[in-house]
Amino acid sequence: IAICPITAPCASPKPIAAIAICPHMTGAHPPLTPDELTWSKDEIAAYLNDGFTPSFDSAGGHMVDVIRNMAMLQPDDRAAIAQYLKELP
Repeated sequence: IAICPITAPCASPKPIAAIAICPHMTGAHPPLTPDELTWSKDEIAAYLNDGFTPSFDSAGGHMVDVIRNMAMLQPDDRAAIAQYLKELP
């Protein structure tokens, strides 16, 4: 369980449980250039679902809203996004 480090005001529930992300934390996001994006398609799709990186860091900042929205997609849609990101030039 992640606890928001901001005591007030914070729009995030305390504690944050289902997706352990907080808009006040900087968190992690993958680089999108092909030479730096080392995550597999499955790892990208999983990150878009739960906000956790392969190294168990979590999304933060503006990525919180992105993950919340992506988590509502069907798994095939997240997989298609991951495929697209892996094919960026």
